Amino acid sequence: MSRRGSKFFFALLLISLARAARAGDVTQTDYGNVGYSVSAAGGARPSSGGSADALLFSGSFLYTVPIEVPPGVNGLAPSVSLRYISNGPLTILSPGWDVSFGSIQRSTKNGPPSYSGADTFVLT
Repeated sequence: MSRRGSKFFFALLLISLARAARAGDVTQTDYGNVGYSVSAAGGARPSSGGSADALLFSGSFLYTVPIEVPPGVNGLAPSVSLRYISNGPLTILSPGWDVSFGSIQRSTKNGPPSYSGADTFVLT
């Protein structure tokens, strides 16, 4: 291969790698429930709570455990979950572990908020 041809091939390779890197993480979902809970007799049985995923481009393992919370006013309950990412940073819980809480936000469904008592709030 000539010098010009090898430069062209190398440039084409760099462009294709850059485009693949910009594609982001693609997840492969639902390997099944891999969590366990302890029964009254002391034995372990599979729990129905958690979900496991693999982030294909980074090679990370992701495990999410939803935490049930009692409903509040008008039956609203926030979405709370405990999440583990194998290459996650050091947090207050432990390396890779994080807690996500739901939040209350002003709704923009009917236009921008007016920041008055007429605004509608949503639980996310």
